[in-house]
Amino acid sequence: MLPDPPPNQVSGLRVVPVRDDWVDSHLLLAGKPLHIRHGSDTYQLRITRQGKLILTK
Repeated sequence: MLPDPPPNQVSGLRVVPVRDDWVDSHLLLAGKPLHIRHGSDTYQLRITRQGKLILTK
């Protein structure tokens, strides 16, 4: 599980364009996995070698 960032500190902030209700996955992931916190759990979103998205806990 990833630690909470210190208050008022943002590191590695990127702006990803949102169009209507969607975001381009390649821009969102930028070639590396994205960690998503949902409640007390952390998930990893990544693109497979076959170009598919996979979400793991």
